[in-house]
Amino acid sequence: MARTDLRGKLTLKIAESYPGNRADAGICLHAARIVSRGDRGPTQRLGGRSRQQSPAAGPARQRSRSGKDRSKVVAGERIQNLSSAVDDFRRARRRAGLRALLARIRGESNELFSYEEVLRQLRGKIFATPTLEEIPLRLIRGSVGRYREFTREFLPRSDQQEERWARVKSAVTGLSGVPPIEVYQIGEVYFVQDGNHRVSVAREMGLETIEAYVTRVETPVPLRASDQPDDLIIKAEYADFVAATRLDRLRPDANLVVTAPGRYADLLEHIEVHRYYMGQNQQREVSWEEAVAHWHDSVYLPVAETIRGRGLLRGFPRRTEADLYLWITRYRSELEQALGWDISTDAAALELTRNLNRTPPDADGIRGLRRRVLECEPGDGQPMLTEPDVPANREFQDLLVPLSPGAMDWTAVELAVMVAALEEARLDGLCLIQPRTAQSFALIDDLNSEFLRRCEGAGVSGKMAIEAGPAAERLSARAGLADLVVVPYGRGDRLMLTRLLRDSPRPILIANGKVPDALTDILVVLDSSEQSQQALYLATYAALRWSSRISLLGAVDLGRRSGEILQRAHDYLASREVDSIAVSANAWRQPAAETIEKYDLALTGTVVRNANAQLGHKGNLGRLLAGNGCPVLICT
Repeated sequence: MARTDLRGKLTLKIAESYPGNRADAGICLHAARIVSRGDRGPTQRLGGRSRQQSPAAGPARQRSRSGKDRSKVVAGERIQNLSSAVDDFRRARRRAGLRALLARIRGESNELFSYEEVLRQLRGKIFATPTLEEIPLRLIRGSVGRYREFTREFLPRSDQQEERWARVKSAVTGLSGVPPIEVYQIGEVYFVQDGNHRVSVAREMGLETIEAYVTRVETPVPLRASDQPDDLIIKAEYADFVAATRLDRLRPDANLVVTAPGRYADLLEHIEVHRYYMGQNQQREVSWEEAVAHWHDSVYLPVAETIRGRGLLRGFPRRTEADLYLWITRYRSELEQALGWDISTDAAALELTRNLNRTPPDADGIRGLRRRVLECEPGDGQPMLTEPDVPANREFQDLLVPLSPGAMDWTAVELAVMVAALEEARLDGLCLIQPRTAQSFALIDDLNSEFLRRCEGAGVSGKMAIEAGPAAERLSARAGLADLVVVPYGRGDRLMLTRLLRDSPRPILIANGKVPDALTDILVVLDSSEQSQQALYLATYAALRWSSRISLLGAVDLGRRSGEILQRAHDYLASREVDSIAVSANAWRQPAAETIEKYDLALTGTVVRNANAQLGHKGNLGRLLAGNGCPVLICT
């Protein structure tokens, strides 16, 4: 028994402790030595043929020899199982080393959860008594006190575990069996209280479930099987946040999970500020619980609904609604401080995603168009409008118009003021100045005074901001902050309009010609594009909200399809109880000004691949803008 090989020590130790008489122990010890010697050579077959007994031996001696043979076979089988278990342990140790290396390369944790740490950080409480269940082995991710002895997949970390691991494996595969393990359950995760080696052996054997006495622990924050030990920092902060706000009681369905530490302090600050302003507005002391509930319902939820409505999480798959809420509100505050404008949550959300180069797929630039989808009839291949009734919400709540100090054409401002008054919207003026160019403060001050005077004269709320840089670039960058961008159309405005047609996520209203007294007669120029269908929707909106009359004209390049598309548009308008008049395609053969000047507004949509071509004399936009007939609203 002085062998250094651990397998030999294990087999000899079992042989010496074998329950039975002295003769049985000797047989078992003999078999153990055979197995130990066979560790480095061919294994000797146990239970070989015994010597031929002489007839004088008698029946008693035959029975004695037969019993010894059976004991020898049983002992040999046990030692063979133990020898195989040692091999399995060594394979598991090699796998543990490989998994640890892969975890380091991938930057993942290979650690088990500590039950004591999770219980403390997640404020867990034991409410249930143990129940016997079959539980999935893959969900056992932690241990009570022994979390450092195994990897996340319950592979053994140390060679010192070989003896016990092999004994458990031998018992599991033998006739004796093992009792159920004992675990705690927190969320989806199980923590082993008794039976760590049994779990390790079961996973090594490829089993999927194991019997366990399960004690459930309740926590305000759920723990998922995919969570890493590093996630506990955020989980603990969430548990503290829930305890401080009592949201689990005030709003049980609330989910304000964030993915970075330190963010819950920001949320608590938001609630504190909201509570302060609630008290100021209502001239009374507001309780903490009332402030929490009111903040959740009137501040957080509207932003969350914007995030869901625009599908923003699709662009940020590893983030949560609460993450985007914090980003959007912080960005909105920065924009309001920089520009002095009142920025809507919807505008801040779109502008943020555009700046991160992750514009959501349904950010169509018109607030009410998010739910409007073009579907196709089976086998038809043509777009079919399936739009619900026009909503009561105003489409244009924020308008943007560029301003220039010095020589200023106020046509675009007058048009913007008229639409803002019609929609009861805010009007933001963006004063664009060139960098490194001396600008007179007096000119800028005069520009601001005149802009505010025109807004106040129409009962419109207006503010002006100043930005330096190329006019087309800066206006295009701020276009996402408004619902409608109103621009002039002169000789020097071609570059600005070209850039806006290419980059703006919002509709563009071009101040072409005189500003009408009212938007009574509207011409809708249609093609087969989705943007054209959006223009038709806006025409429907104008008819229902502004009492406008609608005329329909097919685009110049439609050809034979013009009649079919106009009929579809007429049917759509009729379903909304809106009358419409079809304009003959011969109108394109007349001078554009004669066709357009009869209307107060032209509506169209276009897919802008080449803005210069669209603005050329053969393009739809170029024809509509020719001759200064009337303002043109473009859905891009």
